[in-house]
Amino acid sequence: MESSPLRVTGRAMRTATIPGGGRSRPAFRSILAALAASFLAAFALGGCSDPPEDARSRDETYRYSIVFPKGWTRFSGATEFCLSSQGAESPDGCRIYVCVSKPPQLFLSTRSDYVNCEQAKDYVTETLKGQDVDCRASRIIFRKVYAVYYTRTIKSGDAYVYQFVSQSYLLWGGMLYTITCYALGDTPQAARELYQKNNDELLRSESTFFIHRPPMGRE
Repeated sequence: MESSPLRVTGRAMRTATIPGGGRSRPAFRSILAALAASFLAAFALGGCSDPPEDARSRDETYRYSIVFPKGWTRFSGATEFCLSSQGAESPDGCRIYVCVSKPPQLFLSTRSDYVNCEQAKDYVTETLKGQDVDCRASRIIFRKVYAVYYTRTIKSGDAYVYQFVSQSYLLWGGMLYTITCYALGDTPQAARELYQKNNDELLRSESTFFIHRPPMGRE
């Protein structure tokens, strides 16, 4: 998929109370257990240290870098829709890639997460022909991104296949940075299953995305 064109969501934590305003010990212990479980999950996903610098794929023009999954086949180059594109493909055909492009008009143009998500959903539905589109605000490298998930049908050779897609949109330095992850299948369920099979690798790779500073002349 070559289209014009990440995920850390906040969770409210409730604390149970007992009469008199005190905190119940069972509830407090459950909170500590939940925090410990979250820490262990993040540790397992991200690893105990940063990846070596030579593992990073870099783009010096648009000042970003990312670490792709080990053993995946890398690719890069400008396309019809991307001023810059770098990505990787798994042995079973799942892909992740970064695309840098000029943003569409009226795209993530407000301070409202709801309105920006509606703009992103409209873009995906009308331009990318996505179906069952979902959007949520998130953060990556401490900046607001909008993560969109959808399914669509695309032509592959003489046949049509289903594509399950996640895209994370980030506006920075006047450019649109999009991280796209997708999988193909003969049915929508098959596409989702292949995506889910590679989900840990995709999340780990997405979490390494970094913009070092805005493109030249756009500070």
